Amino acid sequence: MKKALLSLIFLTCLAALALTGCANFSTYVCYTYQLDNGDAVEVELDTTDGYTFSPDLPFFVKKDGHVLSRGAIITADEYDAYLQAVQADPTATILDSGKGDGIRYTFYAYGEAEFDHLILISGSETGILLANPNSQEEAQACFERLTFRPAQP
Repeated sequence: MKKALLSLIFLTCLAALALTGCANFSTYVCYTYQLDNGDAVEVELDTTDGYTFSPDLPFFVKKDGHVLSRGAIITADEYDAYLQAVQADPTATILDSGKGDGIRYTFYAYGEAEFDHLILISGSETGILLANPNSQEEAQACFERLTFRPAQP
């Protein structure tokens, strides 16, 4: 009987430890922006670890009340113009560029004072300029927490 009780207690503790690993989850907030060009785009932020996101334009990504990045909606033509300007500017350094998850992006810096992501949302005529005046790491962390897509009608 004593052996059975000890086995039951051991199994209960083991189950409790196993379930504590199931507590990892993420929370998200998503806003839809209706634009003058007829597009509607959704911007979603993973709010885990104290990140917040404002619904107004320009939108702000914050952590613990501190503004990390500012996002402005731009047109596809403005995206092209910004990209050409960055590529032609000798003081700008392109840190990364690519496409995936429904976007095309360029991550660039102006010295150590500004770190920006230029984003074009596939299937729309809309882009985002995501600016961060703090650090390259912070800018990348904000970008990785955001998802951009055309809104479903």
